[in-house]
Amino acid sequence: MTHPHLPPLYLRTERSGTGTVVLRVTGDLDHETAPDLLDAVTDELAGGAPPAELVLDLAGVAVCDSSGLSALIVALRRTTAAGTALRLASLPPRVLRVVKVTGLEGHFAGALDTGRDSPRPAES
Repeated sequence: MTHPHLPPLYLRTERSGTGTVVLRVTGDLDHETAPDLLDAVTDELAGGAPPAELVLDLAGVAVCDSSGLSALIVALRRTTAAGTALRLASLPPRVLRVVKVTGLEGHFAGALDTGRDSPRPAES
């Protein structure tokens, strides 16, 4: 649930000339905001050629409930159907724990990134 004292979900997109899109996610990823994440993922896949890789930078995620986890699964299905690799990056410990406990760790592209450095799109 999005709390009045916490920010809503903010999404910022960064694109590279090499086919990587980084979607930086900040705020609560919950039943109120999960549709916003899915809309952003869908927008990146629509119109023209989809990116080779979509990176969800989750460093700014404060809360990820079951709806947020469901949104990550739906995003994975949509990107897979479009031929785009989906990678999760900069997972906060509580989000990483949920992903591991549910057995989803191996379904996303590459190893789960828990580093403090935010991913950057490759240089053009």
